[in-house]
Amino acid sequence: MTRWHSGLLAALAALLTPCIPALAQAPAPPAAQAKLDKAKELFDAGQTRAAADLLVDLKKDGTLPIWMQVQAHLTDGKAQYDLGDFKTTIADCVKVVELTSVAAGQPDWPQRPETLLLLGDARRASGLGSSARDTYREIIERCPHSHERLSAERNLIYMELADGNLAGAAAAVDTFVKAFPWDQDAPRLLEDLGREYLNRGPATTAVERFRQLAKDYPGTEAAWVARRPMVDALMAAKLNDEALALLDQVLTVRPEMAVVAEAVAVKADLLVTKGDVPGALAALDAAITRYADTYVGQQLRLQKADIRRAANDLPGAVAELTKLAADFPQPYWQIIALRGLINTYRAQKDWDNAEDTADALAKLTAGTAVAAEALLEKADIQYRADRKRAAGVTLDRLIATYKGAPYVSYATQFKAEWK
Repeated sequence: MTRWHSGLLAALAALLTPCIPALAQAPAPPAAQAKLDKAKELFDAGQTRAAADLLVDLKKDGTLPIWMQVQAHLTDGKAQYDLGDFKTTIADCVKVVELTSVAAGQPDWPQRPETLLLLGDARRASGLGSSARDTYREIIERCPHSHERLSAERNLIYMELADGNLAGAAAAVDTFVKAFPWDQDAPRLLEDLGREYLNRGPATTAVERFRQLAKDYPGTEAAWVARRPMVDALMAAKLNDEALALLDQVLTVRPEMAVVAEAVAVKADLLVTKGDVPGALAALDAAITRYADTYVGQQLRLQKADIRRAANDLPGAVAELTKLAADFPQPYWQIIALRGLINTYRAQKDWDNAEDTADALAKLTAGTAVAAEALLEKADIQYRADRKRAAGVTLDRLIATYKGAPYVSYATQFKAEWK
């Protein structure tokens, strides 16, 4: 699935500190900076061991600026997690938490949620279930408006499932999808919950969960894939006629779909590389028409919008995304469309529509990480449109309404820088 992340957030990922201790702003020694940059480059390229080896000396150097120590330990923590050294990951994360501790009333460093999530995951992978749960709950309490909070909620649900607490997991899933119906992992939660009921019973509840998935998340991969276990659930519930009807669909309706769709997606990318954008769009259109009611059809529609935007056909990209939003009114698809529209309007420097769309996204997801992110996006758009006073008002709204890193931290930083 194409994920239409904010262009602003890509820039924010490069910011290492909020305006907290003065020491955090200290310049980096050039040699150390070069080594850190190289380590991050290697990690991003999948050369995890080489990245970790480069970070050994940086982690030992307590004279480096705090922000650089934070970045070195956090990058190493990710590398060690991928290498299966969870003990070192835990030590790295604990060190980052120590380095980024702030006085009461000060905003957290933006890295705090990411660090805590990595710490919880490492503890969970090490079999430290109780400590992992405590860490996830700390994220929910301390960083309630972060995307890591959503990950923490999902991880707690899967821990309940692993422990055999099906009723507790089901209640948590219901709470999650009600609060965050647009979350891109919500369909998978429902699919996995249905599979658990299929395995443990009652089968009628599995049927109900799969039906809920199909109704609330049409056009998603999870809803499409779940048709097969739905057949098993119907059979177990002795709903044989319905099982036969669905089984006929599973076995006969476009069984080659995934293979063809993948080939079309690759073909479109190759045609774009050759400069044949119209040919790429035509190839996608044929597959979209063929698979209009399936998840691959929606993936190809997003790819089509992406190609138009990259080719500077911004009105065409807007039209693609607007139609997607009209065809799928469910919150899951609305969020994807709105994010794509924001990026497209920004590329056009259509600041008015970009601001209005960011505001619509904030209202649709009020009280969540997505809304906090959208308000930060809105403030940045206003600032770029030379509406600095309005940008300040939006930042004040974000700081007053939301809690914790990273977005309140970034808003605090921007407020100081944009005076």
